[in-house]
Order: sequence, then C-alpha cells, then structure tokens
Amino acid sequence: MRELQERMGHSDVNITLGTYVHTLDEHRRENTERIAAQLFGE
Repeated sequence: MRELQERMGHSDVNITLGTYVHTLDEHRRENTERIAAQLFGE
C-alpha cells in the first residue's frame, strides 16, 4: 500500500486504503470464484 500511496501522490496511506481497498476485496472475491469453478465445476 505504501508504494501505491507514493505512486498516486496521496499524502496519507489512509486515503489510499479508503480509495482502493474495496477494489482489492472485489478482485479477491472474483479470483476465489474462478478457482472454485475450476475445482468444483460451474
């Protein structure tokens, strides 16, 4: 997160977390669903 904060120019990591954490959670859910589909079928 610290690297992303610096790249985005946010003054505080909490701004970065507040902006992007929901996106990370969504990606994690999608990846989990893909893996489950491969393991257990559609």
